Amino acid sequence: MVVMRRAYEADFVFKARDYAEELRVLRFNGTEGISEPFSYKIKLAAEDANIDFKAIIGKPAYLSIMGETGERYVNGIINRFAQGVTGDRWTIYHAEVVPLIWILSMRHDSRIFQDMNVQEIITAVLKDAGIPSDYYSFKLQGTHPKREYCVQYRESDLNFISRLMEEEGIFYFFDHQEDIHVMTIADNESVHSSIKPPDIVFNEQSGMVEEQEFIYNFRFSQQMRPSAYYLRDYNFKQPSLGDILAMSNVDDVLEEEVNLWVYDYPGKYQDEDIGSTFSSIRVEEIRANQRIGIGNSTCRRFLPGYKFKMNSHPRDDFNREYIITRLNTSASQPLGEGEAGGGLSFSNEFECIPSSVTYRPPRRAYKPIIDGVQTAIVVGPEGEEIYTDEYGRVKVKFYWSRGEYQIQKEEESSCWMRVSQLWAGESWGAMYIPRVGQEVIVSFEEGDPDRPIITGRVYNGNNMPPYLLPDDKTKSTIKSNSSPGGKGFNEIRFEDYKGKEEIYIHAQKDMNEVINNNMSTSVGNDQSLSVGHNRTKKIGNDETNTIQNNRTTEIVGGDDKLTVTSGNRIIVIEKDHSLKINMGSNIIEITTGDDILSVKTGNRSATIKGNDELTVTDGNRSISIATGNDSLKVSSGSKSDDIKGPYDINVSSDHFKVKCGGGSIEISQDGMIQIKGTDILIQGSKDVKIKGLNIESSADISNNTNGAMVSSEASAINTIKGGMVMLNP
Repeated sequence: MVVMRRAYEADFVFKARDYAEELRVLRFNGTEGISEPFSYKIKLAAEDANIDFKAIIGKPAYLSIMGETGERYVNGIINRFAQGVTGDRWTIYHAEVVPLIWILSMRHDSRIFQDMNVQEIITAVLKDAGIPSDYYSFKLQGTHPKREYCVQYRESDLNFISRLMEEEGIFYFFDHQEDIHVMTIADNESVHSSIKPPDIVFNEQSGMVEEQEFIYNFRFSQQMRPSAYYLRDYNFKQPSLGDILAMSNVDDVLEEEVNLWVYDYPGKYQDEDIGSTFSSIRVEEIRANQRIGIGNSTCRRFLPGYKFKMNSHPRDDFNREYIITRLNTSASQPLGEGEAGGGLSFSNEFECIPSSVTYRPPRRAYKPIIDGVQTAIVVGPEGEEIYTDEYGRVKVKFYWSRGEYQIQKEEESSCWMRVSQLWAGESWGAMYIPRVGQEVIVSFEEGDPDRPIITGRVYNGNNMPPYLLPDDKTKSTIKSNSSPGGKGFNEIRFEDYKGKEEIYIHAQKDMNEVINNNMSTSVGNDQSLSVGHNRTKKIGNDETNTIQNNRTTEIVGGDDKLTVTSGNRIIVIEKDHSLKINMGSNIIEITTGDDILSVKTGNRSATIKGNDELTVTDGNRSISIATGNDSLKVSSGSKSDDIKGPYDINVSSDHFKVKCGGGSIEISQDGMIQIKGTDILIQGSKDVKIKGLNIESSADISNNTNGAMVSSEASAINTIKGGMVMLNP
């Protein structure tokens, strides 16, 4: 469709800020759309054949488009400038005008943002790129939660902020003025203003209508789309997190769409409220292009993100309000008065949706995927060797990290990362916390840089293995390091060298074993136990020790004490029992009860270098020899018996004999008492009485009876007989 040119007047004017000379517009093609940077490629003519590219490239510029109701501007920067052919007067140039955010496509980075919402992240990226704050405006109404951990990974700044906006249903479009263009960032339909005036006529049969703006072609289509969107995600803090369902407006759903739905995982939410929001955004996204209009017009005031109302279409329900979502514009004009060239032309092809539809941008920006694993260094606050939280998570710094936005401390280099363990049960399992400075292996759930998890550890030049390799290659070990400060360790080590196999256990301080039931230890050869200080053993019931050969217990210094608090102690020895005390005493104290020594077969011998003293404080002492002899030999010294009560000696067998030197006293079993000696003296301090049935006194030489008074009396016969009897000589 062609619009007749006004005589000698340029409808399209181009101006580069830092180039003062005239650049005439010959032709341009522009592409614009919601949530995409615009691009206008402009063919220019200048009388200057030596334009300094430095004055053009990267500098602000604008294209002015004159319309029925005034000028429309396309403001931006020149990202590309090329020189073409040179004629007699004019030189052809080609320029491309793009928004200032286009520079974000030229900035690729890898960095981490923490505890920031999407608006804060976008602002940080734009600010870091040097884009002034008056070039963008946020008009958000929805809930956009803070992201605990958000990674820009090997992607352009533009792709990064685009995918964040697309994930959260945020779109953007541009408002242009002569000296600035503002990117409006929004998530709601209230930001869509109407073009001025908003009405535009559909005129399919108009042909050439001079300077009139109208729609001359319009096609409207509707397609089947899913009516529901299910999301599911997993939050290890809330393992029971369920499915989240969002359905389109019932009035907007065809009967044939009821059973069409999308189920997706992961849903990128950590609580149900955010999940509901994201699910609603997803269903609005897939249904945003369910009904779409595509048309052609000569309207110069069309602009993506704005609304218009179409009139005069032969189908009444097409005459309604629409939001322009995409616009492709083509235009040309003659070089100038008296110059060669074609006529003025302007047309565009546009895409639109009914204004009743909530626009959500399609997710076109790619999400970086990390297919493999990476390694990183565990970090923590200064002075901390082990930095973890209640879940055993740690923080790391990736090798590609070069100073994240707003990170002031080393421990803020990443989010808390979960650590894979050998076992992980309900208050049971393995627990090895990576320590600050260790290198760990990091995997990513679904390849998502935002969802790292530590799956392993590796040694490096700073952290070498605990044993020299390959010399100690047959060793396997679990060896820890005392913290803080090190200089100690616990270890369980396995040596698999043939012939020297060993399991080695080292405890830097204490070692405790708890066995709820039985424990068996089998040692095929020798066992040694060395205790540097005290050893305490407590047995709740019985202890049985079986030793096939010898047993030696040596107490180098100190005492040996055995206490049986309740019950008996029995020692059974098949052969000999020796007790040797080199110095000191042997004391056996029985508080209550008896002391019984029973030698059933064999002898008992006690050799005492000093004194042997037996004291019975209360009670009796009884020695019983069932068979055999009782012998007491005092080789040197005396034997004395001091008895406060009666002293009875009862010999049931042959005889009882007391002998000292040449004298003896012998008592026979038949009652005879024989007293023998060289001299026998019977002396009493008072009376001495000898009484018997018969008493005989005889002497081989003499038998004297002396006394102050001697009486000899017999109740029957008193016989005095001798070789000579002298009575009072």
